[in-house]
Amino acid sequence: LSPPAIAGGESGDTASTDTTTIDTTRAGGELDTIVTYSADQVDFTFHPRLTVLTGDARLGYKTMELSAHRIEVNWDENMLFAEGRLDTVQRDSSEGGGDTLVWRGLPKMRDGEEVVEGHRLVYHLRTRRGRIIRGVTAYEDGLTRGQTIKKVDKDVLNIRSGTYTTCDAPQPHYHFWGRDLKLIVKDKVVARPVVLYFGPVPVAIFPFGVFPAKGGRHSGLIIPTYGESAGQGRYFRNLGYYWAPNDYFDIRGSLDFFERYGTLFTVDSRYAKRYIFSGNLNGSLINMRYEDRVDNRWWVRLNHGHQLSPTTSLNISADYQSDASFRKDLSHDLHERMKREIRSDATLTKRWQGTPYSGSINLHHEESLTTGEVTQWLPQLHFNRSNSPLFPQKEGDKPEEAAWYNQLFYGYRFEGKNRRKVDIIDSTYWDKGYYELPELYRSGIRHNLSFSAPLKPLKYIVLKPNLNYTEGWFDEWLTFTQRNNMTIDTVKHKVEYKNLRARRTFDTRLSLNTTLYGLFHPRVLGLEAVRHKLDPSLTFTYKPDFSEPRWGYFDVFEEHRINPATGDTLPTGRKLYYDRFGGNLFGSTSRTEVKSLGLSLNNLFQYKRLKGDKEVKGELFTLNLSSSHNFAADSLRWGNLSSYLTARPNLAATGAGGLQSMISGFSINLRGTHSFYTQAVDDNGRLVTVNRVAPGGLRLVKFDVSTSCNLKSGRGAAQRDTIETEGLSPESGGDWGWQPGPGPWDAGLSFHYSENHSDPANISKNITSSLNFNLQVTRNWKVTYNTNFDLDRRRVTMTNISIHRDLHCWEGMFNWTPLGAGKGFYMRISVKSAQLRDVKVERQKGRGSLLGF
Repeated sequence: LSPPAIAGGESGDTASTDTTTIDTTRAGGELDTIVTYSADQVDFTFHPRLTVLTGDARLGYKTMELSAHRIEVNWDENMLFAEGRLDTVQRDSSEGGGDTLVWRGLPKMRDGEEVVEGHRLVYHLRTRRGRIIRGVTAYEDGLTRGQTIKKVDKDVLNIRSGTYTTCDAPQPHYHFWGRDLKLIVKDKVVARPVVLYFGPVPVAIFPFGVFPAKGGRHSGLIIPTYGESAGQGRYFRNLGYYWAPNDYFDIRGSLDFFERYGTLFTVDSRYAKRYIFSGNLNGSLINMRYEDRVDNRWWVRLNHGHQLSPTTSLNISADYQSDASFRKDLSHDLHERMKREIRSDATLTKRWQGTPYSGSINLHHEESLTTGEVTQWLPQLHFNRSNSPLFPQKEGDKPEEAAWYNQLFYGYRFEGKNRRKVDIIDSTYWDKGYYELPELYRSGIRHNLSFSAPLKPLKYIVLKPNLNYTEGWFDEWLTFTQRNNMTIDTVKHKVEYKNLRARRTFDTRLSLNTTLYGLFHPRVLGLEAVRHKLDPSLTFTYKPDFSEPRWGYFDVFEEHRINPATGDTLPTGRKLYYDRFGGNLFGSTSRTEVKSLGLSLNNLFQYKRLKGDKEVKGELFTLNLSSSHNFAADSLRWGNLSSYLTARPNLAATGAGGLQSMISGFSINLRGTHSFYTQAVDDNGRLVTVNRVAPGGLRLVKFDVSTSCNLKSGRGAAQRDTIETEGLSPESGGDWGWQPGPGPWDAGLSFHYSENHSDPANISKNITSSLNFNLQVTRNWKVTYNTNFDLDRRRVTMTNISIHRDLHCWEGMFNWTPLGAGKGFYMRISVKSAQLRDVKVERQKGRGSLLGF
């Protein structure tokens, strides 16, 4: 390699240039690629062979880029020398006057993702090793400084008298100092010894330290936290290892030790392969010490989803634990502690592409943590044929050319169930560890065939007849006999599948609906137009009374009552109905004849207004009404009248300022249930509904109203606080202390009120409200307040206060729950960097679990 030839050039010749390219690949060169450089001034010498770049100097070699005020290239030695320059800056008189010296154009070298800065740099081009004085280098969110930084390998830097921190302030708020540091690019920083400084004050010393310098997922140790409390004694938490061997799998294992309770081992793993499968496996095992025994308690959960083919998938969800109170005692999640049942499922789903067929097989396990009752479905089978034309159109025909018989649809659904249920009779058997529990097995199959035909006899009216036929097959049924003393004996019959008993039921519906529109121009309150959309619907339903003898599904007996004076049994005139298929897996047999006409009116009101030259459209409110009339009933033929009104006005769109512009998501909902009949007290003193019109035509049964909204301030960022005001005073004119001001805030409000008038003499009420308030007090202080009120009982049911403080490179959080579930507090001060998230101080009390989570 030699510098470019310059005609008549002698040692010390000078040439001004912008960019020069040197070919280093010719014979005799020691380097194997091009070196490019540029500067305000370029000087060449031939004895020795030097190129000196001065003023905004830049040089590129392979993947390396170097910039500095001055760069010197020694071509004989293949060495680079780079440095900055001192500049004199005159300070303002208000700052005390005088001059100061500052460095300009300090060397900055970039090689791939590696960036190193310092005051003076020496670098060998061929070996790509070098040294930088008073250097700084950054990896991920960590910053490493050193008195001397020496590059000894492609990805290894040795640092003398260095510091490591994630704080980017000129004077870091904290740092780790080490006499000797080794930085392995994209891996770690190793130091010995290590001293932790807060500002200039040393607070702790360690024989060595390892700091991560990797990005993304990577394997590594998890640093534990230590502490001591009155409830747990001395403890350490989260000592573990995270292993990520590839892009498809990772696992995290951690160990917690509590002096008074035992050792808790936790495993969390995830796995995934795109478009094929994904899942996770989590579990915990604790060696729990009590006064007189040691128990091994555990919990495990598996979730797995597998796409076996484009049309077949398998989903598994398994959840098991060693005892009923494991989550309540040990979980840190409030919802997990309140859970009183656990479920496990395995479901295989299949659909046949290009056909209306689909099916699934499910295995289900469910256990009550309160009673210990176990229910298992082994298995549940489902097969569906979605609605399809009974007589489809010919291929290529247009939908509008369909004949009436092409509008006849049918669908089929199959269900098969086999249930095993273990009933707990005496919970003391469970505690003693020996018991014999009754196991109840039931099986059943149900077929459902439906027919429908959406027709349009008139242009704007849709007429839709529907017929549903259901047939159930059961492996057990009941027979009943009445003894001479008029008591009823029940006999249960169990058979094999070849002798299954069948129950056949059906119902039919005929619905008529249409849509009507109305347009009004009120020109009040800024409204240009109001559109009313009305959807009336009539539905007639018929279902026979399957308790009639011709169906053969019920045994019917006369009710008798014992005369206390004579001891004789006397008929009461009432009939007793006993369902032969009662208690089966698909519900009891209907014994109520239905000839019902359902009526509903759905109303939607929308508006249009002008805002300048633009049209603004929105929804005013919806109002839905529904009721029914049963022609087959001998009394009380009219069903309850249900009404529902909801409004979600966009107050900001009204153009009004002030409070309205701050409100969003406002909604109000009203529900009401009214009866057309009055109430009276029967001979037994019970309040019953009688077949008399209620006073005024309607009697209120239930009513509730709920409303919610969000409020948000329109102000900008909050005032700064004192984190950057060190050394300032009120007289200096700087930002001194906390500047109070209305910072940005948002709040969520909700209110719910309900009444139940089933017993007018004893009306029950429920009045609750909640508030969620977030306030950015200053740029660094944030307060969150959540509370729930029971206004009827005049008490607070739950309150939570959270305070967050941004400490630049650290953050502080205090969470206090003075009332309700999870009562207690939790405080944490920690480094914000994800690389050092385990550097923290924690304090907590209460929070619901034995281990203080």
